Amino acid sequence: MIRNFLLRAAMLLALLLPAAPVLADQSGLCFPTTGTLSGLTLVTDLNAALQALVTSNSGSSAPANPCGSAPLTGQLWLDGSTSPAHVRMYDGANWLDQGALDASNHLWEPPVGGGIGSLASASTTNLGSVAPAYVAITGTTTITSFGSAAQTGTVKFIRFAGALTLTYNGTSLITPTAASITTAAGDHAIAAHMGGGNWRIVDYLRADGTPLTLGAGQVTSAKIAANTIANSNLAQMAGHTYKGNNTGSTANAADVTTTQLTADLNPCVGDSGSGGTKGLVPAPSSGSAASGSYLSAGCTFSQPSGMYLLSTGTPTASSTAYIVTGLSTSCHQLQVNTQAVGLSLNTTLQVAISSDNGSSYDTPVALNNGTSQNNAVTIYATGVSGVKEVFGVGAGLISGQFTSKTGLTNALELVLGGGTFNGSGTVNIYCVK
Repeated sequence: MIRNFLLRAAMLLALLLPAAPVLADQSGLCFPTTGTLSGLTLVTDLNAALQALVTSNSGSSAPANPCGSAPLTGQLWLDGSTSPAHVRMYDGANWLDQGALDASNHLWEPPVGGGIGSLASASTTNLGSVAPAYVAITGTTTITSFGSAAQTGTVKFIRFAGALTLTYNGTSLITPTAASITTAAGDHAIAAHMGGGNWRIVDYLRADGTPLTLGAGQVTSAKIAANTIANSNLAQMAGHTYKGNNTGSTANAADVTTTQLTADLNPCVGDSGSGGTKGLVPAPSSGSAASGSYLSAGCTFSQPSGMYLLSTGTPTASSTAYIVTGLSTSCHQLQVNTQAVGLSLNTTLQVAISSDNGSSYDTPVALNNGTSQNNAVTIYATGVSGVKEVFGVGAGLISGQFTSKTGLTNALELVLGGGTFNGSGTVNIYCVK
């Protein structure tokens, strides 16, 4: 009875006061129960046994000093085969490491946790209900609390097996970003119990390595791999704007408008004998289209020589007149060809000209004798002020003069003496330089 009491007391003392081994001591912990034993021998054996217990059975090999010459579950061993020495506890099969005793630096270095716990996600996922410090949380149920079963100051290392929401609470579930976190498989978190069921997530690491938030200066060009930023990751731009720098000096990229972009382009340089340079062409001046101007090799708009098409169209069916305005006043002649223009009946085809772009016309001149239909009519009306002849060419056509023409011709009207156009054929107006 005394032996059992002393043995238990010594083991308790060893648990409370693990000490660095001064000398290896794994003296026997079993005393004879038969025969004669002197008091001095008993005391000597007890002192040796207590020495073994006080030094946590220190030695370079595992102790086997209890009765039966085999370790017992819960027995301690200060393993001196390592540096620093490690305290180990027998679990019935293996010696489990309890920590390192660094006698040189006077430090006790216990391991953090041991084993991996597992919990299914729930509104209250009670981290204190599992012993290991490392806990795998399965499932996708939203978590609003880590429970209150853990001792205050307990730290848990958490791995999430799937996507769920950690609901932020400024008191009971504090996150690094003061916002809820959506987890992903493989994400890790470190959580500390502040007491009373209040937990603080002191760190969070995503499985893909991205941080929860980015602070100022945390992202630099050296940290971004080449060709990894997609257009969808950039800020949106206003319509018809382009990334560029039109300041004329080094500057950050800006959203350049089409007007700014056009102004920044090199102008076209015309050929002066050795070839030109491609670039932005000049804007045509007013009236360039009406005069038939074209972009020349000198990078300027010029009027062509000879004859060129000014206008083409088909008279509207059931109409009695065909009007064209905006004609060039730089033409020596206006030639109007009616290509099989269809009429509803044999009727007089007349022409009138205007020098105020169609606001008023002079007296029409008949181009046929009223007996022609679907004629190919050619009209020559000079664009020179004061010349009034109009010539009709073709079978049944006549010539005449404009009696009230003043100024240069810039509009023309074909008028029927009766009937209507039937919507077929083409009227082409040419400029003769």
